[in-house]
Amino acid sequence: MSGRYRALDRVSKIIIVTLSIATLVAAGIAMSRGMQMQPDFIEPTPWTLAGLGFLIALMGWMPAPIEISAINSLWVTEKQRIRPSGYRDGIFDFNVGYIASAVLALVFLALGAFVQYGNGEAVQMAGGKYIGQLINMYAVTIGGWSRPLVAFIAFACMYGTTITVVDGYARAIAEPVRLLRGRDKTGNAELFAWNIWVAGSGLAVIFWFDGAMAELLKFAMIAAFVSAPCLRG
Repeated sequence: MSGRYRALDRVSKIIIVTLSIATLVAAGIAMSRGMQMQPDFIEPTPWTLAGLGFLIALMGWMPAPIEISAINSLWVTEKQRIRPSGYRDGIFDFNVGYIASAVLALVFLALGAFVQYGNGEAVQMAGGKYIGQLINMYAVTIGGWSRPLVAFIAFACMYGTTITVVDGYARAIAEPVRLLRGRDKTGNAELFAWNIWVAGSGLAVIFWFDGAMAELLKFAMIAAFVSAPCLRG
């Protein structure tokens, strides 16, 4: 989608709307069925050193990484080239996206609490196995008919995230390079090359952590939390 912001903007809005509706439907059904905790399940306390480390990692992505503000600014700039808009329009778009991310984070937390928490089944750490396990958990809790719904939610989450990361990070890298070179704008070919570089780097990291999804998430979230002050400055 390099150089095609209008298509990117349209696809992103479709994904967020359909994802929100599907997730809210699944959460409502899961809540109506109640929590799936085993009778002998003992709830662990989060107020431990290990729990503190998890909270620090979690804060790195809640409700979205801090670099999303820079990425959103670049998207707004690109949008203004196509359709001029004011300061309030940019702030409105950012607030809507940020609030929607926070609400969806709480909804996904509720889904995990009602479907996975304390159900006695060990969580698979390999990405492909976890998706299959997640879909099966929802099917058992909500009903077999929910498999396509949950599969769509999982796909929409990952597809939307992939679009955001590849396009957003490519623009965030291309912009300082443009400034250092003293150019007026970044060409589509150069932006496309940065897209390929970001996508390839992401694949390399995924393959490096092959079968260790928990370690991959910890690495990404802790890195986001630690680097946040640098990005803020």
